[in-house]
Amino acid sequence: MDLDLAGHFGEAHERPRGSVHGGLHEGARSARSDVVPGVATRLESGTPGGTRVRLDLEQAQAGVVQARAPAACASTRKHPRSGRAGLRSCVADPGHDVDTGGRNMRVRIVSAHTTADPDTPQVPRDTRTLDVVMAARQRSMHYDIVVIGGGAGGLELAARLGRKLGRRAGRERVLLIDRSVFHIWKPSLHEVAAGTLDAHQEGLSYMILARRNHFSFTLGDLVDFDAAGRSLSLAELLDDDGRVLVPARTVSFTRAVLALGSGSNHFGTPGAESAWVLEQTADAERFRRHLLGAFTRAAFSERRQLGIAIVGGGATGVELSAELLEAHAVLQEGFGAEQRFRLDITLVEAAPRILSALPEKISKQATRALERKGVRVLPGTAVTEVRPDRLVTADGEIEADIIVWAAGIKAAATNAGYGLATNRLNQFIVDDHLRTSAPDVYALGDCAQCPWGERSVPARAQAAHQQAAYLARALLAALRERSVDKPYVYRDFGSLVSLGEKRGVGSLMGGLGGPNFFVEGLVAKLAYMSLHLDHHRAILGIGNTLVLALARLLQRRVSGRLKLH
Repeated sequence: MDLDLAGHFGEAHERPRGSVHGGLHEGARSARSDVVPGVATRLESGTPGGTRVRLDLEQAQAGVVQARAPAACASTRKHPRSGRAGLRSCVADPGHDVDTGGRNMRVRIVSAHTTADPDTPQVPRDTRTLDVVMAARQRSMHYDIVVIGGGAGGLELAARLGRKLGRRAGRERVLLIDRSVFHIWKPSLHEVAAGTLDAHQEGLSYMILARRNHFSFTLGDLVDFDAAGRSLSLAELLDDDGRVLVPARTVSFTRAVLALGSGSNHFGTPGAESAWVLEQTADAERFRRHLLGAFTRAAFSERRQLGIAIVGGGATGVELSAELLEAHAVLQEGFGAEQRFRLDITLVEAAPRILSALPEKISKQATRALERKGVRVLPGTAVTEVRPDRLVTADGEIEADIIVWAAGIKAAATNAGYGLATNRLNQFIVDDHLRTSAPDVYALGDCAQCPWGERSVPARAQAAHQQAAYLARALLAALRERSVDKPYVYRDFGSLVSLGEKRGVGSLMGGLGGPNFFVEGLVAKLAYMSLHLDHHRAILGIGNTLVLALARLLQRRVSGRLKLH
């Protein structure tokens, strides 16, 4: 018997198939639909006498299928192969609608017979199956908790939830979305940019982390967020040749956490968009390749000199200045005398001092350390324009071969278009429970403005770490239909700044009721490294973190500190 579905599902085509549900034989044909999930689909038959079609509607994700048809549906039962609940059998008359309930369903015709006059011989059982995948172009997924952004906070949150929910439930209920395939701790991007940290050795695969921590991961770039409809859209991803690598998708959720991070703030400075930035791992990798090319040209140029100007005297600008000098020193050791060149670094800061958000003692110590290394530090200098080969300031021009913009913090402008309350920096405004203006939508990290007394929680890695721990408890309680009444309170454990391989500066135990404990030198550097290891501990566990740290130490001993390839 032929079922005329071409008008609704596209042209049918033959494809081989093994034995399937119902003991049907091989040789099935299939058709794909362009129907959007949730739109009722009409199944019609071209056979005389009318045909009753028995349908199996299997939900792509675990859960009860919302299927309605003129005839009653059988009770929910487990899938014969996967053993998971969510399969419902229905009988529908031809010409009537079958509502898929807004889910991504697989519609399988498992049997058919005519309802003509009883004296008419019955059509024998069809020996072929017809698989129709609803909405092949616009695929839909559903998870109880969706975390958008795999930075320090987002990844730690997904890992905590997955481990608590367990191997099976975690993967079915928690989804992490990120535009990259591997994770790097953002405070170490300046090392990647300088070439002193290999991103391919340091990076941790999201897929492997998802498997070990029992959550699901999908590659995607957020393009739309519908808080009222509890759904989001991911753009299609293209490969280097412009071909579609991952199609556009729709994800529905019960609760969502926005952990989108932030970027630099250009403050409306003309030409600032042409400067290098270190917002993503890809930015740091591109800068590293450009830097190595600039190093090579300088080594073989007549003047044998390279100038780099860094705008922004915050932690990123200060640490990048020190790390560039470290990379230059390592490179010079491998050059002959005729190829050695001078590296001039200028650090420009509009505030009266660098590291203005930290205690003044740290700022002074960092300034002295940088100046001893040969960095030209210019506090109180506002940049009015960025040109390809120079910075224009109120005090004159600063020539540079490479210009890096590391000033300010500002979230993506697209945040303002998601229907949630945002501030002038495009950060989502959250309360002391990290809730946005929409129910069951949360935000953490640099993309969130969270109250902290009369101020806001600073955009630091330790804040994202604390917020991830708090939200894990709150979301797990919500899954059990409970609530966490205790608000989130930020605790400032101090600040640390890296000034090279064996030097750092910072204060510990800040904001805990006692005076700050000032540290510098190797002690501060070791304390800084411990923060990185603690992040790995949160997502890998203690044992794997120790093995990873040892492996990287041995690799550095063999390959050297600077990545030149």
